[in-house]
Amino acid sequence: MQITKAFLLLGSLLLLGPSVNGLSLNGLFYCAQVAVEGVTSLSTQAIPILKESIQCINFVPQKTKDLDAEYTVLIAYQFLQKFVGNKQCVEALIERVKGVIQPAFHNLFDKQCIPAFLS
Repeated sequence: MQITKAFLLLGSLLLLGPSVNGLSLNGLFYCAQVAVEGVTSLSTQAIPILKESIQCINFVPQKTKDLDAEYTVLIAYQFLQKFVGNKQCVEALIERVKGVIQPAFHNLFDKQCIPAFLS
């Protein structure tokens, strides 16, 4: 469904012409590429950030083998409950994610992919 919406959006942009309100199709693709690079940098850091969060609260699940869907949700709930209760770990997570996201947003602003009034 999402792919269909993307094709319809791109198709309508192609039909509208090379420029719509100062936004060119090349500019749109360029900004999409910059955004994907930012998401990629965050996704490569997701597992190390999660591991740091687990170590920060010394989380050890009771059961680690033969997990069904219900027990997996229970483990996630227990982790979140313990994690949110530790203010230092939450602040460390926020700072770590901010350190990864901030350069990506600055790159989007520098490349003029996000309007200046939003900064």
